[in-house]
Amino acid sequence: FPSHDMVRQHVLHWLIGHQQYPKSLIRTESGLQYNQLTKRTDILVYDCNGAPFLLVECKAVHIALTDSVLDQAIRYNAVLKAPYLLISNGLEHLLFQIKDGETVALETLPSFA
Repeated sequence: FPSHDMVRQHVLHWLIGHQQYPKSLIRTESGLQYNQLTKRTDILVYDCNGAPFLLVECKAVHIALTDSVLDQAIRYNAVLKAPYLLISNGLEHLLFQIKDGETVALETLPSFA
């Protein structure tokens, strides 16, 4: 099975190569504090003003994208406050927008521009 790191590399390639997200505004494995715990975000894309834009949580291929995976991303995002979330296991990608405290599923990734 492709590992978590391979899934992350695949998502990075897709964001930069296919979605034209600027490489300079993408950080991997950034630390964040959540409930006195230090956690690491897999991929965090910033907007042109330096604010979090898209939080990506990657899982290994054999891990299903369940509600608990989404809940983990939402908890991390409570600190970061990015308007978009993407969870991926390399086979399945689920995209969400956080709007007025609601998590809304989206079909396509917003264009970076």
